[in-house]
Amino acid sequence: MQKVRFALALAGSLIIPQISQAQYADTVISYNAGTGASSSYTSNPNAALGAPAAGNSVTPFAPPYSSSQLVGIGAGGEITLQMSTPIANNPADPYGINFILFANQFFDESGGVVSGLYDHNPSITVQVSTDDSTWYALNPALAPQAGTLFPTDGSGNPLSAVNPALTLGSFMGQNLADIRSLYTGSAGGTGYNLAWAQDANGNSVNLASVDYVQVDVNSGLLYLDAVSEVQTVPEPAVWAFIPIVGLLFGLFPRIAKSVRIKKWSGALAIASLCALGNARAGTLVEKFNSNPSLDGWQVFGVTNLFGWDSTGQVLNVTWDSTQPNSYFYHPLGRTVTTNDGFCVVFDLQVNDATNDNYGSELAVGLFNLAEATNPDYNRNYNESYTNLPDVFEFDYQPVANAYGVQYEPSIFATILDSQAQFYDVYDNLPLNPGVIYHVLLVHLPGTVGVSGEVFTNGQLMTALPMVNNYIPPGDDRAFQLDTLAIMNYADDGAGDDILAHGSVKNLAFASPLPVGFINTAAAGQVQFASDTNWVYTLEQSPDFQSWSPAAPVGPGNGTNLVLQATNVSAKDSFYQVRADLR
Repeated sequence: MQKVRFALALAGSLIIPQISQAQYADTVISYNAGTGASSSYTSNPNAALGAPAAGNSVTPFAPPYSSSQLVGIGAGGEITLQMSTPIANNPADPYGINFILFANQFFDESGGVVSGLYDHNPSITVQVSTDDSTWYALNPALAPQAGTLFPTDGSGNPLSAVNPALTLGSFMGQNLADIRSLYTGSAGGTGYNLAWAQDANGNSVNLASVDYVQVDVNSGLLYLDAVSEVQTVPEPAVWAFIPIVGLLFGLFPRIAKSVRIKKWSGALAIASLCALGNARAGTLVEKFNSNPSLDGWQVFGVTNLFGWDSTGQVLNVTWDSTQPNSYFYHPLGRTVTTNDGFCVVFDLQVNDATNDNYGSELAVGLFNLAEATNPDYNRNYNESYTNLPDVFEFDYQPVANAYGVQYEPSIFATILDSQAQFYDVYDNLPLNPGVIYHVLLVHLPGTVGVSGEVFTNGQLMTALPMVNNYIPPGDDRAFQLDTLAIMNYADDGAGDDILAHGSVKNLAFASPLPVGFINTAAAGQVQFASDTNWVYTLEQSPDFQSWSPAAPVGPGNGTNLVLQATNVSAKDSFYQVRADLR
């Protein structure tokens, strides 16, 4: 029996193995920046923990670049990382690759095709250990140089290796679709085999597994993103199937979460969706069908930035960063932390939006009210965000023109933890005037990450999958969020401003997420952690289009719930777990 983690439905169609925290480094044992690495990338070695950068914005032409994603290691430097579960020396791993290092090299592009490779010319030695005491270097005659081939593809599977027989010449003249075809679903990275391990005398050693990976930089620079363990795919296997799903159609009569499960050749596929619905314990929903001030909504700051439209039944909003911090907000009546799973959903229409210089953002999400109303609180003060802990929000920045350089419009899913450490996932897309966008933000329990999706006309426009989405053992990061809000943030005092007008409707918060971990024990059967506020229905489909009940409704019991299809099709079929508030 294999567990499948709750995952968001992402853009495009992609099949990837189930991913868990255990398949990445989760602890920094030691770090020495060496010489030559930019100081912006040497203060956060934890950036090497967890999954590599992901999402539509990360391609082999556009690498990860932020200090929250990368740690810099210069000549004479090193980083030693511990995996939460051992990397196995499994001969069944594809191409003999047992683990992968991800960095920020990228393909040079000319006319949309590969014209070369940019890297920081690293010369590294990779060592492994079972006990952080005795170390074995991987044979330098066999081990490739991380930070060269293969650049990261954020839409690929970071637990799958690229064929190491491919060379730069294999990619020359190839476009993005060609590169992904050669990657065969992998996220790229540089692969390593434990069979290359040698002792201090250069003799080969047979290691069944290792718990530690050390990267020594001899010369050049390495900007390291992550270490992943290759996942061997048994048959049958459990896979995460992430299709385009366009089901966030505005306001449902319930908060719902669907878990789609496809069975084929003994394999299982899963995706999920959180939509919004009526207020209930653990939820806060505002449709704006009536005056929200009667439902406990308040304004902090400049009141005329927010106005209820009784005819359109929306909240009209002006985001003007020349004004002081101002919020339209409602306390949750509780504090959610890193241990809670929750989602925020809303409809957003932007009528116009302009930026001056580097610009600012419009925002909707969660924060800590006491902190957000502090006089020193400034969202746009500087990139360190030292005065801005405890934020979970959607952001949009329109086109900006700063000093002759035009910056693309961008949408973000953003989180800042209690230490004001900043994480975001983004896509360079505009919000077109007059279009209603359905926005979903999700937090998984036990993480410091945020992921998001944006829909238009029921179709997924873009997905913002989570990065840095875990808390290493012993790490004291957390957050304290207690208020749902539409935020107007003051500018940074340097003329970097936004002026935008629009409206918000169907704004909701729900916690906990209604479906927990899902197990599969038999055909047509699912088992998962349920919640007593919900009732669950297993539905079946022959074509992923039309759905019908496959089992009686099962009320949540606060513990494991088993749903079994009464008529299991001998043919390939889809199953969906639907959760409805009682």
